[in-house]
Amino acid sequence: MREVCMRVPVPKGSGKTVTTQIITGAGFREWTEGSALAAAEPTLASKTLTLKSFGDVCTVTDLLANTSAINFVENIGQVHGDAVRSGIFQYVTTQLSAGAGGTISAASGSTLQFGDVVNGIKKVASYGFQPDYIVTSPSNAWTAFTTTYAVTQFTGALADLLRAGVGKRPNALGLDWYVDPYWDTVFPAAQKKLAYVGCKGRSSIWGALQDDPLVEVYRVPTELQNYIITHIEGGAVYGIANSICSITHAS
Repeated sequence: MREVCMRVPVPKGSGKTVTTQIITGAGFREWTEGSALAAAEPTLASKTLTLKSFGDVCTVTDLLANTSAINFVENIGQVHGDAVRSGIFQYVTTQLSAGAGGTISAASGSTLQFGDVVNGIKKVASYGFQPDYIVTSPSNAWTAFTTTYAVTQFTGALADLLRAGVGKRPNALGLDWYVDPYWDTVFPAAQKKLAYVGCKGRSSIWGALQDDPLVEVYRVPTELQNYIITHIEGGAVYGIANSICSITHAS
């Protein structure tokens, strides 16, 4: 989810909160030939994100670490990395919820279809933004690509999806489809969230002290074991309000 965010550099020693500014919007003006131009300041908004330290930690005994044929630090780091990715997804999408300018109810009631995505694009466009991505779950994406699929111009996108599966990012309706396996964990059925349609670099902001998670090992001699901890210090906040639309189950 960091790919779709406006990235804010966070220098060390900047504290727990980071404040940045975004330009929220600008309208056009008309000029008359021969008249003086009147300049106006752009509309700025201050955004503050709070850095959080999150990740996972586990223990490995000295005996197990010294007798096993696998590299515990590397393998556990991969598992912990999945936990960090889940945390990033949750922080970013929670902020997308806060900045959503509109909500579209699924026409079918509880499944995502292309018509719902089109309505989401229209909703974002009505506020003056051109959306370029959608984030949803693998099951929602698969349903959208294979249900009531009668529009022939999308045949190429469907063929790509059938060959590569939802692991490859397809593009349809002018949107890059970010299909995340953590969707159903972060948004259980009770929350009735199906997808977000938004604008890269505008709908959400991400800031972190480092680009990649840190994997560290420290030993506790009295316990005869090692602690392996993977963590990242980062935070998210929504960007320009109304540049995002949520698609939910029909009530």
